[in-house]
Amino acid sequence: AGERLWSNTFIPLKRWTHIAACAEGRNLKLFINGLLDAENTTIGVPILNKGSMFVGSDPWRTTGGVSSYIDELRYYSRALTTDEIQSQVHSSLGGSEASFVEL
Repeated sequence: AGERLWSNTFIPLKRWTHIAACAEGRNLKLFINGLLDAENTTIGVPILNKGSMFVGSDPWRTTGGVSSYIDELRYYSRALTTDEIQSQVHSSLGGSEASFVEL
């Protein structure tokens, strides 16, 4: 139990890796290259953040963050199924998806 989700996998350096995280109710899941890597059930009910989303770093931390490239970030308003995550591991965005939003 707890409020965090830690990976059981070391992400290889200089290699493309598909990472997906899902939160549904109190259940958290982390997938690496389409395979379930870690899961956890939180103690409390997560509070949805209505503020900004930061990827790779945040403005409150002066050092650290992710020293890498982030490509094809996808954000959904619902938890994807395992099958949906696995189907996206080797697909890429075309830029004309119906729900596509350019940031």
